Amino acid sequence: MFSVLSKVEILNVKNLNIENRRVFGPGDWGNTGRYIWDAANIKYSNRFLTTQMVFGYNIMHQPNVFPNVNKEGTYAFATFNSIKNLPFLIDLFYVYKYDETGKYISESNISGNLYASYIGSKVQKTHHNLNLMFLGAYQFGKYATDKISAFGITTQLNYKFNTTWKPELMLTYIYASGDNNLKNGIHQTFDGIFSGSDTDLYSWMNFIFWKNVHQYRADLILNPAKKISVRSEYHAYFLDKTKDAWCFPGKAMRQDKQGLSGSFVGQKLDFISKIKIFKWFQFWGGYCFFVPGDFVKKTGNSPLAQWFFGELTFIL
Repeated sequence: MFSVLSKVEILNVKNLNIENRRVFGPGDWGNTGRYIWDAANIKYSNRFLTTQMVFGYNIMHQPNVFPNVNKEGTYAFATFNSIKNLPFLIDLFYVYKYDETGKYISESNISGNLYASYIGSKVQKTHHNLNLMFLGAYQFGKYATDKISAFGITTQLNYKFNTTWKPELMLTYIYASGDNNLKNGIHQTFDGIFSGSDTDLYSWMNFIFWKNVHQYRADLILNPAKKISVRSEYHAYFLDKTKDAWCFPGKAMRQDKQGLSGSFVGQKLDFISKIKIFKWFQFWGGYCFFVPGDFVKKTGNSPLAQWFFGELTFIL
C-alpha cells in the first residue's frame, strides 16, 4: 500500500530566516532589525518535497519611531522547494519583489518602480566531517526604465576536526555582480534579495553587503570548553566592478564612476567569543578591525576602523 504523509502550516510571521538568512534574513543585529515582515508563511511537506510560500510586505526600519509598523512599500512573493531523498540536499526558489513608490532612478535619470524576480538554487552535501554548500541566484525584471540582469553566488566549505577543542575550519567565497556600464540601460548590480545584513554573514561591522562584491573569507572556530566558543575570521573585500559603488547594507557608501580607484576595498579581522556562564546567563562579545584598501584610500578618509561589542543574555 502506497501512502504520502503530508503536513500543512499557515503562519503569520514578522522575522523570516530562509536559506540561512542568505535569501530572507531578519537582520537580528539591531533594536528593530533590517527586514521585518507582516507576512503569511505557508508550508506543505511530505516524504518527497517541502514547499514554502511567503506573501507579505516590509515594515519600515525606523529606530527612532515607536511603534515601528509603517509599510515601506516593498512587497514580496516567494516559493521555496526542498527535494528530499537525494544523495545531496537541493532547494529551488523563486522570489518576486516589487515596489511602486517610484523612488528608483534609471541610468537615464528617469524615476520609476521596481519589479524584480529571482530564480535560484542551493545545493548542499555532507560527507563525514566535510560540508559543501553552493547557493546562486539570477535577478531579472525592471529597475525604473532599465532592464535588470544580475546574479549572486555564495559558496562555503566546512570541515570539523575530531580533536581537542573541536576545531572547525570554514572557507567562504561570496560574489555579487556590479555594473561597469552606467549608460546602457541595463541594471547589473545584484541587490542581495532580502538577505540578512549583519552579524556573521558579510561583516560584523556592516562594512559590506551582497552587492558588487568579491569576498574571500576564512574562519576558525574553537571550543576550548563545553560552554565556551571562540571564533576568528579573516575577510578580504574587492569590488566586482570598479565604476560601481562600495555598498553598506541599505546604501552606497562611495563610488568612483571613472573606475580609477581600483577594486581592493580592504581586509578585516574579527574575534568573537561566546560564554555560557549558567543555563540562564550568557555572555557574547567581540573585537573587529578593518584595514582600508586602495579604493577606500583614493575616495576619501581612510583611517583604520576598530569596533567592539559586548552582550549579556538572560534566559527566563
